[in-house]
Amino acid sequence: MPYQGRRPPHPFRVYFNDGNRFADPRVQFLPTIGPHWMGDQDMGHIVHRRWEQTYESSVFQWEQTADGATLEYQADAPEGTRLSFELRAADTPEALQGIGWKPLEGDAAVEETDRCLQYRVTLGSDNGDRYPVLKRVAISLE
Repeated sequence: MPYQGRRPPHPFRVYFNDGNRFADPRVQFLPTIGPHWMGDQDMGHIVHRRWEQTYESSVFQWEQTADGATLEYQADAPEGTRLSFELRAADTPEALQGIGWKPLEGDAAVEETDRCLQYRVTLGSDNGDRYPVLKRVAISLE
């Protein structure tokens, strides 16, 4: 639906191609100059407006039996920022999708039948102007 209110001084325009080299394009004005200022909302994450970003890793697989996993990381974490890790493990990548995330505090237990693992990290800020920078993550099986 096109923007119905008064146009902002520098509106963000979306042009819809008419298939004829924009001879008669449909233009929609958005009440913003960019996605994070949509409707003058808080500067948090565009989905939930909290000052945090989340990353989900690829699925890691292995062949041998393991009793546990250790996650080590290297990060720059300025004052006012935080990092939190969660893990999930299962016997197959498909089964992994149905498993809930468990907060990681120290080493993680894995079942004897588990053959894949995934981590999720949340990078948080106290006021949205700075975030930790995650440089390296290493997972070791025991």
